Amino acid sequence: MRKFLFIVGISGIVGSLYWYFKKQLELALQYEYSVKDFKIKELTTEGTEIEATVKLVNKSAFEIIVLNYDLEIAYKGNQVVRLISSKDFLIPADTSFDLVASVKIDFDESKKALLPFALSVLQQKPIKVELTGFVKVEFIGLEHTIKFDNETVEYSSNILKEYGLADDFEKLKQKIPFIKK
Repeated sequence: MRKFLFIVGISGIVGSLYWYFKKQLELALQYEYSVKDFKIKELTTEGTEIEATVKLVNKSAFEIIVLNYDLEIAYKGNQVVRLISSKDFLIPADTSFDLVASVKIDFDESKKALLPFALSVLQQKPIKVELTGFVKVEFIGLEHTIKFDNETVEYSSNILKEYGLADDFEKLKQKIPFIKK
C-alpha cells in the first residue's frame, strides 16, 4: 500500500509540473505586441530611415530570449520592409519590454505600397500591415519558432488623429473641394 501511495504521489507531482510548464509555455507564446512610436530619422530621395518602438509583453513567469528573426512587413500585399536580426535579446518574465528598431526603407522596393498607404491615411482608415516570417525564441532552455503567415496587425486606427493632424486635415478638406472624396 505504501508503495502504491508513493507512486501516486510522484505521479501527481510530475503531472502537476508538466501541466505548470505547459501552461507557462502557452502564456509565453501568447505574446502581445503593439507599435508604440514611429519616427522618421532621415528622409532622402532614395529612401528613409525609420525608428520604431515595439512594446512586447511576456505573460509567462519565465524570461524569453529572442534568438533571431526574419520578418517581412507588407501593406496591402506590397512589401514595405524586411527585418532580419541574429542578435539575441531578453524579454523579462511577467513584464513588458520596449524594443527599438531602426529600419532603412528603399523607396524603389516599397513604392507599390506608398499610394494605398497614403489613401488610407487621407481617408482616415485603419492602417493594417501583414507580417510574414518567423521569430525564433528560447524558453526554459527550449527553442521554439513562432511563424507568421500573412498575419494582419493593426498599426493605427486613424494615423492622422494619433499624430494630432485630424483637425487640420478637416480644415484643409473644407478649403479644397476635391479632397472631400
